[in-house]
Amino acid sequence: MLTALFKKLKVSTLALVPIAVVMQALGNWLSVLTEPTGAWELLCSYFFYTGDLSCFPLLSWYLCMPVRMAAGTLMQKYADKMDIAYRRAFWGSLCMLVGLLFACWVSGIDLRVFYSLYDNLLYRQTYFNFLYNTSVIAMLLAVIHFVTQSWTKVYGFFKYCGSNLTTIYVIQWMIIGWLTSFQSYLHIEPGFGGSVALGVAIALISIGVSKLLPTIKW
Repeated sequence: MLTALFKKLKVSTLALVPIAVVMQALGNWLSVLTEPTGAWELLCSYFFYTGDLSCFPLLSWYLCMPVRMAAGTLMQKYADKMDIAYRRAFWGSLCMLVGLLFACWVSGIDLRVFYSLYDNLLYRQTYFNFLYNTSVIAMLLAVIHFVTQSWTKVYGFFKYCGSNLTTIYVIQWMIIGWLTSFQSYLHIEPGFGGSVALGVAIALISIGVSKLLPTIKW
């Protein structure tokens, strides 16, 4: 809705990036500054991290939207030079990732700050987290681009996922909702390895269910 409002006001994609940067700084500042309770906490949780009730803090996460919109605009611009664009994206992201990790190592910053599930960092995203995630995603997209050029079946898989992303997304979060409730009820903590395995399993199950649904005669 916010993006639609910006579009209605004719705010350009490039102008959205600095706006989102300020929004993230504001979200991180508010999450440290305030400790809302009750209904106020529930309302604030939609805008910045307030604790366990936070599930989609707009101010902290919005930066992802305009940056990816800008990336999409660049992809359209280089539609006839995709190999060059992805090659530059890969090496540029790799340099940024190595530089970021080296700077953290020299500064003595705990590298676990980049693991989104560590201490609810996903909901308190910093600029470091954003740069790390963006560089990894850009590298993976470049790898997928070159792999799918050689393996048509892999290309078909990613094309299907892209075309049915909304359905897969809804199924995924329905599964996560039930699974999280089940884990909470039984006091189960999967840990790092278990979380990774569960994430992969849920993604594959969601894709399988989305493919199975159209074949069912209700």
